Amino acid sequence: WRESLPNDNVPTASFWPMVQGWLCSHLWEHYQFTQDEAFLKNEAYPLMKGAAEFFADWLVDDGNGRLVTPVGVSPENTFITEDGQKAAMSMGPTMDMAIIRETFTRTIKASEMFNLDEPLRNELKDKLARLLPYQIGERGQLQEWMYDFKEWEPQHRHFSHLYGFHPSDQITPDKTPELFNAVRKTLELRGDLASGWSMGWKINCWARLLDGNHAYKIIANLFNPIGFGNSEHKGGGLFRNMLCAHPPFQIDGNFGYTAGVTEILLQSHAGYIQLLPALPDVWAEGSISGLKARGNFEVDMNWKEGKLVKAGIRSLSGKNCTLRAGQPFTVKQNGKTIATASAIRSNGKEYFQATFDTQKDGNYSIVR
Repeated sequence: WRESLPNDNVPTASFWPMVQGWLCSHLWEHYQFTQDEAFLKNEAYPLMKGAAEFFADWLVDDGNGRLVTPVGVSPENTFITEDGQKAAMSMGPTMDMAIIRETFTRTIKASEMFNLDEPLRNELKDKLARLLPYQIGERGQLQEWMYDFKEWEPQHRHFSHLYGFHPSDQITPDKTPELFNAVRKTLELRGDLASGWSMGWKINCWARLLDGNHAYKIIANLFNPIGFGNSEHKGGGLFRNMLCAHPPFQIDGNFGYTAGVTEILLQSHAGYIQLLPALPDVWAEGSISGLKARGNFEVDMNWKEGKLVKAGIRSLSGKNCTLRAGQPFTVKQNGKTIATASAIRSNGKEYFQATFDTQKDGNYSIVR
């Protein structure tokens, strides 16, 4: 945030040396969606490498063999110290550790892809294994700080410590079900009231929790009209011109809603493309075209009575494709069946999944 030290005596909103990792995540996502290896090697990797080098030097031992950031905040939340005071700065906040874990992991992958910087890669692998892990607090929530502090404001609009869940891809129902469920508990404890941009985050997070009805509940809150005789409203909602009404206005709420709708209909962060992962009951019938999935796939879908009817997949890079849906399906190319979904279980729920090879610019039909 421009400055390198807390200003206005408000460290929660002015001290945060972690931004380079979050910004580099956008470069990695650009590669994920486009599969542009030249971009990754020549433009993204040098910046990712620089961020990883800083983080590697910024870490310290916590006294128990774990590496943590020496000081940080969980923007913009505060906690209660043992002697009852309000504080914000601590070692190893969860968001710090999530961003560093993501940066190290992705920098290592890119380094291996292009056979670059082996000494740095080995250092990052060593330090990645020693990072302070995610922790679950006494209330079953994902812990926000290195210690299980009590929040000064338990329903704070920020939930920065969920970065590893969204927008990152570290916490998923397949690989980390206990952490996945701890994220749900965190959001339950935070509640549904929020400012406009926070509603955008909550829509996305509930969608990633595969709970479309709860995501839609936040959407309904966002679409609460403001300026029609209820001007005293101080939270989110929409003005007459449809802009997010968190005073004076925040475009984050509008963009976050749009991203959340996409996340409700299509997800691809967990190593597979999931069709209609969090469809709310009120969207029982519909269609969508031109959605982009990681791996450089374009997706069209039609659904009725809350279930997928058909989908089309266009492979723009010819990569291997793994699809997941809520009911059985087959994959066809030119009328010929090339894959049939098998039942799998994830975090106690049944899904159907198929993996198949694709050709560049090939078109594939998904039918029930």
